[in-house]
Amino acid sequence: MGRGPPRPGGPWARVLLAASVLGSCLQPAPAQSTRPPGTIVLSPPSPVVGGGVSLAPRDPPQNVLSCNWFRSETEVPSRRILTYYPSAPSNTSIGLAHTGRETGGPGCALHIAGVTLSDTGTYSLVMEAPGNRVLAAVLLRVWASVLGSCLQPAPVQSTRPPGTIVLSPPSPAVGGGVSLAPRDPPQNVLSCAWFRSATTDETRRILTYYPSAPSDPITGPAHTGRETGGPGCALHIAGVTLSDTGTYSLLMEAPGNRVLTAVLLRVWEMLPRPTVMPNQTLVPENRTFSLTCNSSPSADTRLWLRDGEPLGPSRRLVLSPDNRTLTVLNVTRGDAGAYQCEVGNAVSSNRSEPSPVTVTYSPPPDADLGLSAGAIAGIIIGSLAGVALAGVVAYFLYSRCRIEPPQAKAAPVLVYENLPPTACAGGAAPPRSPRDPGPTYETLQPRQPDVYEELK
Repeated sequence: MGRGPPRPGGPWARVLLAASVLGSCLQPAPAQSTRPPGTIVLSPPSPVVGGGVSLAPRDPPQNVLSCNWFRSETEVPSRRILTYYPSAPSNTSIGLAHTGRETGGPGCALHIAGVTLSDTGTYSLVMEAPGNRVLAAVLLRVWASVLGSCLQPAPVQSTRPPGTIVLSPPSPAVGGGVSLAPRDPPQNVLSCAWFRSATTDETRRILTYYPSAPSDPITGPAHTGRETGGPGCALHIAGVTLSDTGTYSLLMEAPGNRVLTAVLLRVWEMLPRPTVMPNQTLVPENRTFSLTCNSSPSADTRLWLRDGEPLGPSRRLVLSPDNRTLTVLNVTRGDAGAYQCEVGNAVSSNRSEPSPVTVTYSPPPDADLGLSAGAIAGIIIGSLAGVALAGVVAYFLYSRCRIEPPQAKAAPVLVYENLPPTACAGGAAPPRSPRDPGPTYETLQPRQPDVYEELK
């Protein structure tokens, strides 16, 4: 007798239902297909603990100069992971949020190796290109396991282990206040002892606070008069200064429990305006010049700009490891402009006054526009010879004018005529007779046009 179809609600139906639920977890729809151009794509879209993940922008701008990655929704300097320069990958600059597992790559990609649950959060990218600035962000969620990723997504707040100290605000500024409070302190705490050191050194004790008697704290050698204790074993510091930067530790005593934890407190100053040296540069074409950004030591980021546009390293633009010095090689006329440096830290940013750079034309090194000593001597001798020749000509003309006899006033003008000799009146001359060697001149007598006078 044949077996009929399985009854509704039977064991086979439950197996098929479980398989379909599990399959829906193991095959998530690719999230990148729903992202518009310009957003960040995750690969793989659902990274798991211990694996790697790449965050890359879709359709980045052309000719990107720098890629700035932040572990936050906006570009907060204290949350900067790294700055990657596509034209000079080896000059990657790391930020305060760098953990040692992040690297930059082509296409402004960010690669994170060995991800943990603490990597869950929002990541943003600022891409700087000539005349263009693009900001994109993405939420990265790290899953505990393939099956657990569907059933138990890891909450972001689990990134802090119990017992750690939380700063509020996370980046205190000079003159403000800050609170240091343990997260999830033990139950029934009897005393909270705060130290200005990484250990419980009594000489570095700030105060001891008793939750059951908050009005009776005991101050220690490291107390400055600005520290007070508060509920939850918190420590409040008013009017913080740069000298308050350092490691703070907390020892919490509870019945049958003793917890020691520490935190690094960094106080930031409002950055003054940096200066660029030299403040004006005149450089010939094809030469080299360098500019230095003088700023506060608390500046953790530096950016160079020309005519308001950010500059990244290239074959001709060389940046020092801390971006403090910019060197331009083989200067062209396009390198002329107003240069500025911009500095930033967790609480402020500031930009220098423009420093103009003028590029002048430089002739080729082998071109010699000067005259040699021999050429100069030849010019002098030639000039003297010309002056002497002009003097001789002037003297000759002057002498010739002086030897000409002056003409007699009202004297008759004599007209001479050279005529061949004529035969004598007595007859023809005998043949082969000797010829008189002397010339014969005849002239008309004055006022007697028909009488001739013979002159010998």
